[in-house]
Amino acid sequence: MSTEKVATVDSFQVGLPPAYRPAEVKGQSKTGWKVSVAVLAVAVVVLVITGGFYIGYLQNELAQRTTLEQAKTFAVRFHEKGNIVQEKIAVNLQTQTETFFGVKHNDVPKFTAVNDFKQGITVVHVPSAGACYVRVLDTTFPKPQDLKNELDAHANETWDEVPREYHYFKTVKPAIGDASFLPAEIKSHCQGLPVYWTVPVSSPGVNSRQRRVAAELTEAQRSVAVCVRVFGRHIFTVSF
Repeated sequence: MSTEKVATVDSFQVGLPPAYRPAEVKGQSKTGWKVSVAVLAVAVVVLVITGGFYIGYLQNELAQRTTLEQAKTFAVRFHEKGNIVQEKIAVNLQTQTETFFGVKHNDVPKFTAVNDFKQGITVVHVPSAGACYVRVLDTTFPKPQDLKNELDAHANETWDEVPREYHYFKTVKPAIGDASFLPAEIKSHCQGLPVYWTVPVSSPGVNSRQRRVAAELTEAQRSVAVCVRVFGRHIFTVSF
């Protein structure tokens, strides 16, 4: 008869690691649940904050891209009298304005002109004349979206010379008292300068008095009286 001892269930349980002892398996701690929930809540908050920052970043990037698409400046080159002239044109679809930065060349003085399609006016600043001039917008001129499309389609091209179109205007005096309506694109240029309304006339110097006044103009003033061209297309001739 064998005297070998057989391990009982209790002795077997004693030999097991504590983690495997059935008697030590207890219910989930409420404190553990609270800690888990708190950690999860913090993770959610961090995720929300991080996601908020990321969404804000994307919105900011989209806004910047939209702004760039809404407002764009083009360098434009065109032939004139055997030379190549380069000017800048800024098109803003949001404000519905077109700004032309004309350089001094031939008989054209340096100028800045803004077509404001919302107000239906064109404002021209001529530094050599020390004044700004306002006229009714020529509705045949390309609208901002059309002009932008045209300039985008012909980027880096040199435009052919455009036949001159003369449009004569006479200043209406006295100067405008409140010029706060001027487009933001040109308001700073006209600050402290007289701003005149202008009305179209058939031709400049139609009588002896106007011819006499024109003869007394300085060379700079006389160049203004001759022409101010916008992108080689329109002539803004002011008769004093």
